[in-house]
Amino acid sequence: MKRANLIGCLMLSILLISPVTTWASSCPEGQKWNDRSGECVGARTGQGTKKSAPLKNISEIEFSITGHPIDFKSRRTQFIELTSKGDDKRDWYCRNIGGVVELSPTVLIDGDSRISSSNPTPMVFLSSDIFIESVYPLIESYVYGDDDAAKSLYEGLLEGARTDAYSVIEADPNAKTYGKWDEPTYYASMILWPLAYAYVLLVDEYGKDDPGVQEIKAWGDRLFVSSESKQITWTKGSTVKGADRAGLKAAAYSIWGNATGNEEALRKGYWYFRLAMRTVGSSGKDIYWKNYQNIRKHKKILKYVGMTRGPALYAAYALSLSGAENVFEEAPKGGNIKEGMAWLIKQAFETKHKIAYKTRSSSEGMGYAELFIRLFPDHPAAKMADTKLAIARHRSGIVTRHVGGGPATCLIRDIASPLWIVKQLRCKTTLGVIDVEEVGECTYHWLGELVTD
Repeated sequence: MKRANLIGCLMLSILLISPVTTWASSCPEGQKWNDRSGECVGARTGQGTKKSAPLKNISEIEFSITGHPIDFKSRRTQFIELTSKGDDKRDWYCRNIGGVVELSPTVLIDGDSRISSSNPTPMVFLSSDIFIESVYPLIESYVYGDDDAAKSLYEGLLEGARTDAYSVIEADPNAKTYGKWDEPTYYASMILWPLAYAYVLLVDEYGKDDPGVQEIKAWGDRLFVSSESKQITWTKGSTVKGADRAGLKAAAYSIWGNATGNEEALRKGYWYFRLAMRTVGSSGKDIYWKNYQNIRKHKKILKYVGMTRGPALYAAYALSLSGAENVFEEAPKGGNIKEGMAWLIKQAFETKHKIAYKTRSSSEGMGYAELFIRLFPDHPAAKMADTKLAIARHRSGIVTRHVGGGPATCLIRDIASPLWIVKQLRCKTTLGVIDVEEVGECTYHWLGELVTD
């Protein structure tokens, strides 16, 4: 046992040093890793260099839905099949905790939601949160295999449609006059993210021609219009104002447009995506949030970078499934969304920032890393996240309601058989990939022993 621990810790020391060099050294001689393309390419001036295609005007893009980010029915079937293997590990991904859809007539902010020197951790009641927090668990329960979850979603959302819930948006009473609408309209738009997922799920269960499903779609289209009804200045000179809100609106509108075929929502989502991308500098570095004194003072830069780029990644994926080309390569300020996410992931784990270890949060977790791992599994940053998040992902997964699309592990992560999961965890434990200070003796207590083979 001591020998196994010694080997594990020795390997851990090597692995902790190696990420600095493996980003480039894994490429063939004469080539180097290009974060923009996600592959090894030739020298900058030599053969093999890839250039980003020129951007099209958003008005010129012909949208065509080829698929949705999540195939809920197929995923549900896969989870149910896990039970037939005799060792049900659905709880390693999802929780079956669905209830009923909670609604409010108004999008209302009660309390100061903005960070300041005197208020570094704002505590605020958001009426739209009760909707988001009730819909995501129902979607999660459906995927888990709950037979009543789809019916609860259908009935609850139909009530929302018929009562026109959230149709009224109230100004933020704590904001300055020029910013009184940007916060409440952003929270209004966020309703569309889980609603889009629920719509796709209900179309699978009831069909898009079902009268109730059509009412729910019409309600969502009205919410899209109302959340864009207030004039807000989103740019300030050559930079962007409210970048996190732009990233979140990009995701909400792009995913709703993809789910329903609403082209205006897709165009707005694309517009906000490009706005959010203006915060990503060369090699993916942040060129926006570091300039905010209060955020820098309270060490919240990576949190807000994640609140901008995480949703932007979801938007890019939805847009790519809706006819937008080269969306992962767009780099208006030098870095694209792939580079931006890689930089964020690397920074979070190398600095041991708290966002890397939040498993349940509204906006501080790294649920978006699940999508990055799924989209770019061979990227060094994806491999880093896959390894570093092992503990969090096997304690009922990562749930980040706003920036990670709710229960990200349940809805996004690749599903493997229980045998594969145990084998991989034991292998990683034996090699010392998991940080010693996090789990002690390079092992999980619930595995019972340190594997020595």
